Amino acid sequence: MQRLVCNLGELESATAAYGGLGVTAGAKTQLIRNTLLYKEGRQFVVDTPHIKSSVRSTICQWPRGVEAHCKKFDQLIKSAIRSWNDIGGKSLEVELSFAGNVLKLSAVDGDSRRATTMPARYLPIDGNEWSGR
Repeated sequence: MQRLVCNLGELESATAAYGGLGVTAGAKTQLIRNTLLYKEGRQFVVDTPHIKSSVRSTICQWPRGVEAHCKKFDQLIKSAIRSWNDIGGKSLEVELSFAGNVLKLSAVDGDSRRATTMPARYLPIDGNEWSGR
């Protein structure tokens, strides 16, 4: 299992920068719709289709790269901020984990544990060797 513990507000800032996903009519390029999540050295990287940014983390056990649909991943983060506003919202420390093609975002508040999930998949190469798109 892969896991990352970081601030929810920082994760939102990194994922919200996916930009416009439209392609002009007749374009001969492939449209990239995935956000890549991987560890590069000691940094955890969130690589959206347009911007690559790093997220500070307290725990980063992320040996392989993972890709998730960028809009769905952004919506996952934003819905967590809205629904977890009563326990801290953007200032909340959350755990992002990946196992069995499921990306899970969870938070612990006292005795209760809240979580939300989405589908994702491993990158075909090792995340530590990933150098970008």
